[in-house]
Amino acid sequence: MLKGTFILEKGKPIQLSVTNQNHQIKVFGEIPQTAKTHPLSKEDIEKQLRKTQDTPFSFSLLEIHVEDHLFLPIQAIKELRRRALQQ
Repeated sequence: MLKGTFILEKGKPIQLSVTNQNHQIKVFGEIPQTAKTHPLSKEDIEKQLRKTQDTPFSFSLLEIHVEDHLFLPIQAIKELRRRALQQ
């Protein structure tokens, strides 16, 4: 089982840290933009991060830290998840 922490902050690349027993992986992605219409919610992000069905992994704990009024393409979250789970 994995423990994950996702951080979405204005002006900084998105970050996903994944811990499995004694190993920790940290990957970075795109820099979010100010949302014009639909900001990302914790629920939107969690839904994408938990899509691990094609892998032997699943998150037992997933912490998500999101600043308000930020936008990021869903594809950027999926890519971050894939990169973290491939390592």
